[in-house]
Amino acid sequence: MKNINLIKHFRNVENIKKKRLACSKAKKRALECLKNKGYRDFIAKVKNKTQSDDAIVENLELSYLNAGIHGLAHVE
Repeated sequence: MKNINLIKHFRNVENIKKKRLACSKAKKRALECLKNKGYRDFIAKVKNKTQSDDAIVENLELSYLNAGIHGLAHVE
């Protein structure tokens, strides 16, 4: 009885190894796709992001300050 169980177990070990190998490859592929998807989503968000009026005014103020034009921008 023990010998039969060992033979069955040995046969299953090969199948388990194959399944593990396939699973690890699938995980690697999924992780790479997820990284690429996250980067694409980030770029899409940055491109589609609309600035509010306050953000536009703030950016203009900062650009004026950086350019050395202090008369047009007020600093609080």
